[in-house]
Amino acid sequence: MRTKTDKLFFVVLSQEQITMSHKNAYLKKLRAELKDQESWRADALRVLKKNGEENPEDKPSIRRFDTAIASLKSRMENFTEDDDDFRAFQAGQQARPAAPIVSNKPAYREPDRWADAKAENAMKREWRWLQRTDATVPGYIRSNLQGMPNNKGYIWKRIWYFGLQPPEQPVETLTLFERNHQTLCIHEYNPHFYRLYEKADRNKPKRLVREILY
Repeated sequence: MRTKTDKLFFVVLSQEQITMSHKNAYLKKLRAELKDQESWRADALRVLKKNGEENPEDKPSIRRFDTAIASLKSRMENFTEDDDDFRAFQAGQQARPAAPIVSNKPAYREPDRWADAKAENAMKREWRWLQRTDATVPGYIRSNLQGMPNNKGYIWKRIWYFGLQPPEQPVETLTLFERNHQTLCIHEYNPHFYRLYEKADRNKPKRLVREILY
């Protein structure tokens, strides 16, 4: 609750100062993105080396990080106010409602800020885990996905990967393969049922072990 002695102080900035503020915020955002990409690359590379992968620097997942890092560095080094990305960022900043700078810090805002920071940190942790896990996907899975229909795919460490070709009939049935030690698990999802098959050997037929009807 505000008392009668509380005051609001407004700061009027020139257009040049506003633009400079936007530039600083934009470059800060790029530096944060660069730091994240470098951290995720280091994590993914560490996992690849730990798993004994040959030439880990040449893996597609690492090359994707290298491309993103090079792009961010180039954008920072060649930054101008005419960059389309900066223009879009600046438009977003200008669209935000102006807030007065107050002499006291409202206590009721603290929980929201803490919640936002906690959610952002959780998202970054999950993203780092996703990047590390994606770096360990076996080459045969990535190769098979190139020619696999989009309603088939693999489950690798709880992540679903789908084929890159048009779906095959029936399109409403989703089939995912998952390796569990020496057993191949086959998951079939359909609006009317879920079925789990197991196949211990490629020369043996699959065995239905679970079925749920909807």
